[in-house]
Amino acid sequence: MKFSKLLGKDLDSDFEVQSVKEDSRQVAQGDVFVIDKRVHPEGCERFVRDALANGARAVVTNLDLVEESVFYAENPVDVSGKYAADKHKRSPKNIVAVTGTNGKTSVAWFYNAILNGAGFKAASIGTLGVCQGKELLRETGYTSPTPLVLHEILDGLADSGVDYCCMEVSSHALSLHRCEQVSFCAGAFTNITPDHRDFHGSMESYFMAKQRLFAECLPEGSAAVINISQPQLWPVVSIAKQRGLSLLTVGPANAELVVKFLGATARGMDLEIKYDKHVLQKSLPLVGTFQAENLATAIALCLKSGVAWESVVKGLDAVQSVPGRMEVIAHENKPVVVVDYAHTPDALRTAIEALKPQVKGKLWTVFGCGGDRDKTKRPEMGLIAHQLSDFVVVTDDNPRTENAASIRKDILSACPNAIECGDRGEAIQLAVEKAGVDDVILLAGKGHESGQYIMGEVVPFNDCDYARKILKK
Repeated sequence: MKFSKLLGKDLDSDFEVQSVKEDSRQVAQGDVFVIDKRVHPEGCERFVRDALANGARAVVTNLDLVEESVFYAENPVDVSGKYAADKHKRSPKNIVAVTGTNGKTSVAWFYNAILNGAGFKAASIGTLGVCQGKELLRETGYTSPTPLVLHEILDGLADSGVDYCCMEVSSHALSLHRCEQVSFCAGAFTNITPDHRDFHGSMESYFMAKQRLFAECLPEGSAAVINISQPQLWPVVSIAKQRGLSLLTVGPANAELVVKFLGATARGMDLEIKYDKHVLQKSLPLVGTFQAENLATAIALCLKSGVAWESVVKGLDAVQSVPGRMEVIAHENKPVVVVDYAHTPDALRTAIEALKPQVKGKLWTVFGCGGDRDKTKRPEMGLIAHQLSDFVVVTDDNPRTENAASIRKDILSACPNAIECGDRGEAIQLAVEKAGVDDVILLAGKGHESGQYIMGEVVPFNDCDYARKILKK
């Protein structure tokens, strides 16, 4: 493909692009290097210089640099997206997107499970990696991979016969145009609560980024699934209607598709599913009342993928809890441990409130907050844990390059009665040893993650594995 076509404008000196790179260390002689200053605000110019020194024929960036081989683009990733889509032309026939602050991973996992359970070949792309059924095919490193990785994944899935794919689409991906070349047949919006203010700058900008999926990214003739339980999402319903998208609402009783929580069971929960003229009662091995809405969103996406109701009902038998999402770890005569990815104030509140009705004894919350991220949510999460839990243990999450003790101090400012224990393994052990048999311990923040990011290193650690180890002692 010609460089001018990727750039979208005529050039005096054009050339055939041999390769596009998003990492300056991988640039070889003659490559095109693409970088967005919003991702690397401090090192962007250095990476541009490194790429040129490595032989880049052209650099595309939104950093203002007067260089002969540097080309300005407001959204540089559009270039790598066009290149990747042209290089990897195949993709599953039906690709759906799900965005929202919380619930994306659960929706993608349920969609994947339902369709595989119904006899189709389906996959999911997101925080858990690339999964086909329960099988992890590859890690991605991002909730929504960059275009060079994403289109390679989609091509590989199509090659293996996958016809259905649900992709988590983050606000970062929407802001940075990572999914512009993906032809979605449907998109879903789960909810919106404050998050990523460090990147977007304001709640309004964050919401606007999420809305892009429905205002710009979904093609004509596609479908929109909106959870109308939040009034904040009602404007997105209007956007979908104005664009003529096929709309299916989920959530409360006045929605078109409703999954109602009937009660908790030893196996999970009893649910009632209403859609059109259909009413179905189903028991599923899920924990957390909020999963009813996530399941409704997944079912709606299946229907908007062209799957018949009867097939969806058949596939529901394959639905299981999401790894690291309200995942229950139990051992005889020991407290129950529940591992969840809740790492925002709303997600933590939702997880605790969902567990409380099922707790006979006391509720323990063990959590921390990530470093190099939005600092304002630390005391918010501390206050939520303090108000809703019987006991709180504040520990480390992913400190990254920040001082871990300083992060804990920010949290503890709002929950002074909490126990402080920086080492996450020791914090889990402490909670298990002090908790009673009828108590429940919520390990929040890391979910499925297999390591802790500490000062540039990834230290192997998994909440589920460590909890099982402690419970067996």
